[in-house]
Amino acid sequence: SEARLVMGKKLLVVLVLAVAAVLTREQWLPLRVKIAVSLLGWQGFFNVVKENIATRTLGMKSTESRVAWHELLGTLSDFDAKYVTPERGIVAENDIAEAHLYGLHLLTTAVELFGHTDHRHPEFRFALSPWRKWWGDNPDVLYLHSLVHGNFSYVVRGKLNGEAYFSVSTYATPIPGQFANGSNSNLNSYEIHFNDDKTFEIIVSTVRPEGCNNWLLLKDGYQTVIVRAYYEDSIPAALNQSRVNTTISLLPSAVSMDPPTDHTAAERLRWIEKFVRDHSFDRPPFDPASSPAWFSFTLNVIGAPSMHQREHGTKTGGLGADDIAYSAGPWQLEPDEALIIEGKFPACSFANIVLWNRFLQSLDYSRRNISFNRNQLRGIREDGTYKIVLAHQNPGPQYNWLDTEGRRGGTMFFRFVLPTGPMTAPTTTVVKLASLQTEATPRAPGDL
Repeated sequence: SEARLVMGKKLLVVLVLAVAAVLTREQWLPLRVKIAVSLLGWQGFFNVVKENIATRTLGMKSTESRVAWHELLGTLSDFDAKYVTPERGIVAENDIAEAHLYGLHLLTTAVELFGHTDHRHPEFRFALSPWRKWWGDNPDVLYLHSLVHGNFSYVVRGKLNGEAYFSVSTYATPIPGQFANGSNSNLNSYEIHFNDDKTFEIIVSTVRPEGCNNWLLLKDGYQTVIVRAYYEDSIPAALNQSRVNTTISLLPSAVSMDPPTDHTAAERLRWIEKFVRDHSFDRPPFDPASSPAWFSFTLNVIGAPSMHQREHGTKTGGLGADDIAYSAGPWQLEPDEALIIEGKFPACSFANIVLWNRFLQSLDYSRRNISFNRNQLRGIREDGTYKIVLAHQNPGPQYNWLDTEGRRGGTMFFRFVLPTGPMTAPTTTVVKLASLQTEATPRAPGDL
């Protein structure tokens, strides 16, 4: 500001005169001053002194990054004030505590995905992990994320490594960090042209190159490229991130990368702030009237499966894939109860069930059985018929036990990738846990 400039000039004159009068030989300088002068020069040293005095007199210098930093701190405060509230049903101490941990998951994810990203130097980063969960993660899937821009063209390269399903999608995110509103373009493992050794290249650009077999549409402005790699392994794929082998790079080649500036630092801080905000208090609470039909709001009942993109063309939003069917519902059990889930998987490339907390985060799959894919289920029949028991305690080794972690409630979530033929909702029956060894006495789903 003009006031800081005028004061700075006056202080500089005074300092120069004082130093000239008092210091006649360099060896008289204190050690710290000598080091500062040797590193910064006399002009740089005087600038530091000037700014220190000006800060004590006028306050901290206003910069774009400092403003963005305080905006981020304000959003973190708003997260508690606007999201961790009774309006969203967050009232119990443990729910409040888990909400704050969810906020940390959002923050660390945003820093990972947007804190150091540059669309001119794209790279895939893991969008989710065992310690960063948000908005419906899946233990059997590895998700890769990269920021791109419509002013450039990119190439995605990789090699299949036992995936049950693999896809690459682009999503419109005009402001990096914002909640995505459905995909623009998608290629899955049945549409991608692979080489004999299972390698592939996909061009991501605004215009399809002549003779290009694998191409994804890139629209104007910022967008996100998401890679999904689904596995039906005996252990959750998210515990083995080395499984996926996919990269992204700029075409024709990368441009030079400049050091951060005040503007670019502020830009990234605002992307981080946007991600936290858009995935918490700026999202409206779940409304049964506007939620997808595949999500049941009846306790211990799972909704009828349907595709992410509905028949009439609307989408459920977020980062869901158009070639995946979903089915979900809430569970609530007393300590002595269990929920029997029986159904038939449709013919599909991948299927699993996952338990989530109220913040759409999977439970602890690194230490507990909180999910099942078809390869992990015992006793599954050739026609896809299965039986699963959801309970607080292990009902016995003969059952496919989903561990509630002792939680009274949560969400059951099914995924069916590239389903063919009819899809039906599983049947559910609440029984006494002890009765699993004898005769079950069910109560009607939905009863509190």
